[in-house]
Amino acid sequence: MSEKEYRYADLKPEVVEEIRLTEKRISEKTGQPITLIAYRSDAAAEEDPTAMI
Repeated sequence: MSEKEYRYADLKPEVVEEIRLTEKRISEKTGQPITLIAYRSDAAAEEDPTAMI
């Protein structure tokens, strides 16, 4: 994965909270701290630059 292909996703606060809850559930299941990182593909952004999850 190169920096040219992906950038950090610009997410709404409620989506960020969903990611945090998912991190917590996975961490509890595995017994290890887990961090999820959201990227967006630049190719997808070119199709619709205003799109936000």
